Amino acid sequence: METNKIRIKILLSSYPFHKIYVKKIAMNPSHFIIFIFFILTIFHDFDSAFGQECQTHSPIRIACTPNYGCPLEVKKAINMVAKKFNYKVKFLALHTKSTPLTPDKYDAIISPGGKDINVKYYQDFIQDQGLKKKTIDYYEKTKSQHTTPQSLMRDDYEYIFFKNYFSPSHSESEKFNKKPALGICYGSQMMGVVHGIPIIADMRLFLELPASYDKRDLINTNSNSLIAQELTHAGLKSKGPEQSSSYSFLASENHHQTLDVNYANRISDLHQSLLLIATSHHHKVVEGIHYLDRPALGIQFHPELFDQNNIDSKQVTEGIFGWLLVEACRHK
Repeated sequence: METNKIRIKILLSSYPFHKIYVKKIAMNPSHFIIFIFFILTIFHDFDSAFGQECQTHSPIRIACTPNYGCPLEVKKAINMVAKKFNYKVKFLALHTKSTPLTPDKYDAIISPGGKDINVKYYQDFIQDQGLKKKTIDYYEKTKSQHTTPQSLMRDDYEYIFFKNYFSPSHSESEKFNKKPALGICYGSQMMGVVHGIPIIADMRLFLELPASYDKRDLINTNSNSLIAQELTHAGLKSKGPEQSSSYSFLASENHHQTLDVNYANRISDLHQSLLLIATSHHHKVVEGIHYLDRPALGIQFHPELFDQNNIDSKQVTEGIFGWLLVEACRHK
């Protein structure tokens, strides 16, 4: 009977990446209770995947490591994702002069792409003396092409900053533990270098691989990795076979160097403070390192370089920067 029916009008629209439109539903009371339980379960899953809204009206303060602040592409990408989360963001330069901001002045850190890192910071990690000499010679020969006076200054203060950031004995260690950091390309390499991982100075010369300039590479990770989980939350399906423990996706690249995958595996096994979680080119190129003693992630690919007309590309952007924003919000 119609008198035993309940007509419900439900509006669901407040969750990032998902819009559930107004529906009119007619059902028995018992069915209605089951339906409400189902909806609450969906809400719980959304909260788990994307985080709850920040409990403060103040913006998430994102400090970029270069003294010029965040690159325009990074700002655009983060603003796009923040809008979906209904977050407010504010961008800062971590180093205004030679002294970095104190941790209470920001909520998250981004080390974006840049020039080649000065070989002096990783040459002593290379155990093969022939490879070490070849690496130093290559750097000196191409220094004018791949570095600038400004980039060398950035190397100096960023190396010190990340040494302090990851140090458990640093005076600000407890505060750093609540500051998520994302290293992109250069940033990922610098994070690796401060952990004792050397850089392959040129992929063409040392790995017989073409440089990945302005292209998209297929990246492989484990389906349980931080990267795979975040991209899955953003809706990106793996490019690999179904029912597989691996997860593959395409991402924008712009580099000719990489952290040494063999040393990354060795450091991971010895210290267990980091996990090598993503590679490309048949495991020859490091694409992602998850740091376990801080909320930190290093990625070789560029999530800020997305194609507005490519859904997969935008989902990579949403997944990576979404992780940073949710972590910053959670610790704010």
